[in-house]
Amino acid sequence: MLSEGAVLDWGQEFVRRAVGTTAGLAATAVTLYSGAQFVGRLFGDKLAEYFGARLIVGASGVIGAAGALLAMLGGSAPLALTGFVLLGLGLACMAPLMLSAAGRRDPENAGRNIGLVNAIGYVGMLVGPAAITVVVDNLGIEWMPLLPAILLALIAIGGPALMRLVPRYHKPASETSRHEVATG
Repeated sequence: MLSEGAVLDWGQEFVRRAVGTTAGLAATAVTLYSGAQFVGRLFGDKLAEYFGARLIVGASGVIGAAGALLAMLGGSAPLALTGFVLLGLGLACMAPLMLSAAGRRDPENAGRNIGLVNAIGYVGMLVGPAAITVVVDNLGIEWMPLLPAILLALIAIGGPALMRLVPRYHKPASETSRHEVATG
């Protein structure tokens, strides 16, 4: 969620100052990012069901990192805006798939596990803007997408391996509970 926080808190300022657009066009970057994330979440479950969560997490990391780098290195408003769309698509499925994996890891403690993963994500959301501030203060606004690009590349590399620790399919806890009650 650090990358999400970076886009939501710094995205408009990045496009306005680093790319040199108007404030109105810069606001479009965050809107396009949010719209792409919405579309990605609409279809993410079906994609994960068809291709597997590990592949989707890895591909999402690659797409998101590519979007951050395109926004950073593209040098024009159309390329920066396209980068924000790719960043939104890349980040769309990560949180839902990670939360789902946490719940499947230990169905008896699914609530606790989901809560823990969610709390870690929110720490990233809180720390993200401060971390981006350090990058911007030391390197300049044009480097703002660097930290999200690095983190997403790491997720593309390590995320599928972490997802391997979670069973691909596990009966929902509610089904198990009904069965246990019926045979109990």
